Amino acid sequence: LLSSLPYVDPKNIGVTGASGGGNQTMWLAAMDERVKAAVPVVSVGTFESYVMRSNCICELLPDGLTFTEEAGIIALIAPRAIMMCNHKQDSAPAFLPFEMQRTVSNALPVFKMLGVEKNITYQVFDKTHGYWPENREAMLGWFDLHLKGIGTGMPKKESAFELLPEEKLLVYPIGKRNPGVQTTAEFCEKRGKELRTAFLSSGNLDALEKQKELRAILRINERSELKKAHQFASLSGWDRFALETSDNKLIPILHLAPSDPKLGYMIISNTSGKKGISAELISELKRKGRGIVIVELSGTGESTSSKEIANNKSMVLHTLSRSELWLGKTILGEWVKELNVVTDFLKSNYKAQKLSIDGNKEAGIAALFLAATGGNVDDIIMRDAPLSYQFDSGGSLDFFSMAIHLPGFLNWGDVSLAAGLSGKQIRIVNPVSMSGQKISGNSLNEYQTEFAKMRTKLKRQGETVFN
Repeated sequence: LLSSLPYVDPKNIGVTGASGGGNQTMWLAAMDERVKAAVPVVSVGTFESYVMRSNCICELLPDGLTFTEEAGIIALIAPRAIMMCNHKQDSAPAFLPFEMQRTVSNALPVFKMLGVEKNITYQVFDKTHGYWPENREAMLGWFDLHLKGIGTGMPKKESAFELLPEEKLLVYPIGKRNPGVQTTAEFCEKRGKELRTAFLSSGNLDALEKQKELRAILRINERSELKKAHQFASLSGWDRFALETSDNKLIPILHLAPSDPKLGYMIISNTSGKKGISAELISELKRKGRGIVIVELSGTGESTSSKEIANNKSMVLHTLSRSELWLGKTILGEWVKELNVVTDFLKSNYKAQKLSIDGNKEAGIAALFLAATGGNVDDIIMRDAPLSYQFDSGGSLDFFSMAIHLPGFLNWGDVSLAAGLSGKQIRIVNPVSMSGQKISGNSLNEYQTEFAKMRTKLKRQGETVFN
């Protein structure tokens, strides 16, 4: 748009922004060579510093740390010009000056190689998070040098100005936005419908290939093995273990043996940890003589990180989910691996003859994905689980945590495909939409037909029932 305007010089375009806007400044400058100079403010740090920090989801690059660091992105801007502004009092540790300086140090060799080392620099201010007058004056001096060819690049006193009221900055009058302009939520809902339509109208499916693709989407790149079972003193009849894995995790479990080995085990996983499991469920399983194993997966119960609690009191698993994605993993993929370790433990240590899993919300989805990728489980109960990943705006955006997020999942298929691949008996209790709306009536009947057709198409056994 700018380049098409008659009063704009397309050879001298600069871009600036603060915080998330500074992040987008960096990406735009790196990807679009029409940007001649950039000034990201309170936004450049290191990708490593984002891990287990409370940064915005808009600053996440899925799998980012598996192939680059922030210095690699900054280096893409060379030989064009970039100046970073960071603040000593910034409330976001990832944006503190020393993190930015690490990135500048690592990007500098590329600028030197191209003979433009003066085109990368930074300024540090004793300010809080924001775009302050000092930043604007630094930006003006930098743009004067690199867009106008005047000055030395040093800060330039800004002219007096009057801030316009918000209503004068609006493109559309309040309440009269062009209906063709979509919000992010509207776009996601529309795109989700398109992807589901394409999925449901697809022809033959290669089950083995779809399993392989699902493992890739889950980012299951290696199998987690049981390394050692650490046993602790029993408590109220429960055996207590911490299962040490080959990828350096400790999985806490409670174990209660079945009255008869033939009755097998019910593995229970709740996204709220042990405290979220109803006493009635435990009593019913005990009455039936089933063995019971309570597992607290990464980020739940005793496996919850203190940083997760400190950073996101109202956004469960937000910090851990983002961190896993930075590292080329997903929460659901890690949970699948952890559940697999638990089933291996029960098979090897207790010769378990039958294994069932009862999981709520995202934990139920993880159990389904374990079965869909060939895990050692006989049947599954999913509680308050989504029947589709299609985005809908009718309920709560926070019904599910960020743990459910799987980039590319609707491009692969949907929940019905995973259920079909499992070949197992699945019971979904209180099925819901992605926003937590209860699914019933005609909508539920349509999903029942979809799930049944998918099993037929895949030529897999088992059945999915809803109640």
